[in-house]
Amino acid sequence: FRLSPADVRLRRIRLGPNGHRHYRYRQVAGGLEVIGGDLVVHVNGEGSVYAVNGSARGDLPRDATRDIAGSAALQSIAQNLRFAGLSVGSSPRLVYHIDPTGQRHRAYEVLIEGPRGADPVRDKVYVDALTGKVIAVHPQIKFARSRSVYSANNGTSLPGTLRRSEGQSLSSDADVNTAYDNTAAFYDAYAWFW
Repeated sequence: FRLSPADVRLRRIRLGPNGHRHYRYRQVAGGLEVIGGDLVVHVNGEGSVYAVNGSARGDLPRDATRDIAGSAALQSIAQNLRFAGLSVGSSPRLVYHIDPTGQRHRAYEVLIEGPRGADPVRDKVYVDALTGKVIAVHPQIKFARSRSVYSANNGTSLPGTLRRSEGQSLSSDADVNTAYDNTAAFYDAYAWFW
């Protein structure tokens, strides 16, 4: 991982079965928080480390000489139609961002808030500090299950016919019920993820 103890901060400890403990750390680089740079250390009941995993890395881009200004990051967000009508909830904060593919960026984090239709929005938006492009959006408001299963009825017109929505009883179509149940299992599997 190419990290030193000064590069990580303990976020939480989770207790597992058999006395196992799981320590989750957040990476810090050059005084900046690393979004997506977590490190998890797994310790068994006897106190021995048996696994370490995560996306934290010690090889982050550290050249700040070509960074755009925070005001340019705000301008980039203002020009993005996805954020039209929303307001800035925080000043730009310089961080590092690691995306799910492992790409590492110096970026500005900006909180964007407001209504989008009938739903509230509170998103952390990440703007690349070199290019000024929006590289990630992390919604802070998550919605509960709201499953809707459609059938195209062997055709190509989408979304098709609504066959079962959240809270409805079983459908006569076994495939619809399977899709409904499996989306709940998928949701539940990630809902507890910390």
